[in-house]
Amino acid sequence: MVNNSVNLKIEEDASEGLFWRVLARFFSNVLHPFLIPSLCAVLLFYLNPFRYGVMEWKQKVLTVFIVFAFTCAYPAIAIFVMYKLKMISAVNLRRRKDRIIPYVVVLTFYTWVVYMALKPGTLNFLPNDFLFSHLMIALLIAGSISFVGNNFLKVSMHMLGQGGLVGFLFFTASYSSFNMQWYFMLAILSAGLLGTSRIVLKAHTLSEVFAGFLIGFFSQFVAFIIFPIFGIFS
Repeated sequence: MVNNSVNLKIEEDASEGLFWRVLARFFSNVLHPFLIPSLCAVLLFYLNPFRYGVMEWKQKVLTVFIVFAFTCAYPAIAIFVMYKLKMISAVNLRRRKDRIIPYVVVLTFYTWVVYMALKPGTLNFLPNDFLFSHLMIALLIAGSISFVGNNFLKVSMHMLGQGGLVGFLFFTASYSSFNMQWYFMLAILSAGLLGTSRIVLKAHTLSEVFAGFLIGFFSQFVAFIIFPIFGIFS
């Protein structure tokens, strides 16, 4: 009788653990870091309708598509190819040494996006605008810091994206005609859910989660506050 009770308790704990792991996996996929730059680009146009009112909707769609291609599609394809060529052991990049080459490849794509944003004459359908270009610069800064930090800590890329999203909303709020309070609170909530999910999945430690968020937020601070003060890329 006692054994049956113990076994039942173990099964209940296992099913409960499975539920939380499935939920954590869901949040990890929906809030994947490769999707955050495209989300920020969409929010940039949506939250600043007067600033980008002269842009045709086709140009806005094309801009988001380019951001998506260089920050999500191309990096994802590159990582998949590296996995097939056995250059990395898994596509989820759980091991720190697996992240070295993908970091270099991803940063190369990010550099191209920054170049196109700062030199709009190369692609004249991209907006020649401070907010857009510095959003792309913040992305490159975050990736570069994480690349260096990878030598010491397996920084959470998921939280890097969430820190960037929160920082983007915070440091661009003064440019928007919208009340950013609810957007900012929702971003904080999603960051908390995602950070918890990464820990539940045992993909990262608490320090790695915090490091990712702080790097993402700090990169937005550098791009939108520090660089303009010193006239860098402005």
